[in-house]
Amino acid sequence: MIPIPTRALVRRMSRSYTEYYRQRGQTVLPDLAGSQHRAYVAALASAGLTVGVVDADEARPDGVFLEDTAVLWGGRALITRMHPDREGEQPP
Repeated sequence: MIPIPTRALVRRMSRSYTEYYRQRGQTVLPDLAGSQHRAYVAALASAGLTVGVVDADEARPDGVFLEDTAVLWGGRALITRMHPDREGEQPP
């Protein structure tokens, strides 16, 4: 039987989130991004998950989605290998 997830982790958006994308030629509207992030957290909570929040990481401003970095199962953690530009997000 596959266990049903009960918890989720999210990372706060960094202050440099929009600037990070601006430097790469992409426009991110800060208010919209914040609203979408809050809606994402609310969707996880409304699905019945207990949501934990990890502080923002100014060194990795695009690392707001922690599901990319680890899978917890049966008291163990599988820490993934990240793309080189995302490497280092896993420990927090």
